[in-house]
Formats: sequence, structure tokens, C-alpha cells
Amino acid sequence: MKKIVCIALLTIVSIVVLAQEKIKIIYLKNGANLSASKVDSIDGNSIKVYTTDGNIFKYDRKR
Repeated sequence: MKKIVCIALLTIVSIVVLAQEKIKIIYLKNGANLSASKVDSIDGNSIKVYTTDGNIFKYDRKR
């Protein structure tokens, strides 16, 4: 019985951990930061940032 309860508990915990969305923090040169759910690279010269609140931003990679 203990073995079944342990297996069920581990299964539930692993499902909860894997279901969480990964959040990326983007730090800009002006000191601001963005919480992003997805970041795409476009042509190696710019990135497209999908924020957690649903906005989409495009930034040029200037060195």
C-alpha cells in the first residue's frame, strides 16, 4: 500500500513540475527587463520576444 501511495505521489509531483511554463528574463541595455515566454532569433541580427502578457517585441542585436 505504501508503495502505491509513493508512486502516485511521485507521479502527481512530476506532472505538476513538468507542466510549468518556463519564463525567460531578457535584460535590455537601458536597464529594463522583460519576462518572456518565448524568444525567436530572426536572421541572426534580431530577436522576437513573446512576453508573458501577450505582447510581441522585435529588437535588433546591436553590439
